[in-house]
Amino acid sequence: MGLFKKLSRFLVGSLPNIFNKEGQVMHKHSDKKWNDWESRYLSSADYNWRSHTGRKHGGLKK
Repeated sequence: MGLFKKLSRFLVGSLPNIFNKEGQVMHKHSDKKWNDWESRYLSSADYNWRSHTGRKHGGLKK
């Protein structure tokens, strides 16, 4: 790798490696990590976006 290429990667950064061949976003995580995330979101009411109803009643305390 040439000096110019190293310097440009340092200053600008590298291209993201998150796209598959079809151009869709593909996160490369292990199956264990996906399963842990899914069980976390579905088992806890705090994280489950499906049962989220918006802000909780009460707002800011004065």
